[in-house]
Amino acid sequence: MDKNKKKGFTLVELIVVLAILAILAAMLVPALTGYIDKANEKKILATARQYYVAAQTVVSEAYANDIEIESIEIQKNNANEVFNIRKIKIKDNKTTSIDYLSEFEKLAEIKTSTTHISINVDNEKVYSMLVYDDGKGAAFTNGKWTID
Repeated sequence: MDKNKKKGFTLVELIVVLAILAILAAMLVPALTGYIDKANEKKILATARQYYVAAQTVVSEAYANDIEIESIEIQKNNANEVFNIRKIKIKDNKTTSIDYLSEFEKLAEIKTSTTHISINVDNEKVYSMLVYDDGKGAAFTNGKWTID
């Protein structure tokens, strides 16, 4: 055997392997981003359902106390995590000593990046709801959830 013969990969073999890896990466990246988008949509939907259950609980509790809640509106400032619009509109201007908004926040455990929640109530039930989170939204109308 010749001692000067070197073992190893040729330049062509290395280029072929790199080309195959590039093709595989090009095929996997779109699939992975699709999975990430679906996971984010499911997160938004889960958050919206959590808010829905909390809103339904607060509305039912208010109804038990002879107070009809008409709407709940919450908007959060992302810079400092402070809610800058907090409103519960109560029908017939009834007075209440219960802070239903803080009850809602406590039940919903609002610690996400949700930027806007709008809830409308009719006949002691939540009938429509809109939740925006990181530019995407989940809506509950006519008994169905949709994501935009």
